[in-house]
Amino acid sequence: MGDFLIGPEERIEYVFEAHRGREAPPVMLLRNLSIGEHREFVAAGKALEKATADSVGFLVKTLKIGWAGWQGVLDADGQPVEFLADKDGRPTEAQIERLTVPQRLELCAAIGSQRAEITEDQAKN
Repeated sequence: MGDFLIGPEERIEYVFEAHRGREAPPVMLLRNLSIGEHREFVAAGKALEKATADSVGFLVKTLKIGWAGWQGVLDADGQPVEFLADKDGRPTEAQIERLTVPQRLELCAAIGSQRAEITEDQAKN
C-alpha cells in the first residue's frame, strides 16, 4: 500500500520511454487527478470519439488537466528550464509546444492511465 496517493497535491513522476535507462532523465510530474478532473478527461475523450472535438484540442485539454511540472529539464548550458504555467498552475500552450508530438501523445496516455481503474459510473458519482 506504500504506492497509494492520498491527495490532489501528490505528484506522480513519469519518465518518457526514450529517456528510461539514462543516468538522470528528465521527470514529468503528473497530477493525481481528482474525480472532477477525471470527469473532464473522460468527457474530452468522448467528444473526441464522437468527432465533436479535434485531437489537438483533446491533447491540449488533457495536458492542462494532468501535467503539473517537470524536474531535471536542462538547457544547452546545463541550466534548469522553467516550466511555463498559468496562474492556476496549468501548463501554458507555449509550454505544451515545447514537447514533440510523440511526447505529447505519450504524456496524455500516462495521464489517462493513472485513473484507468475508475469506471465511468464511479466518475459520474
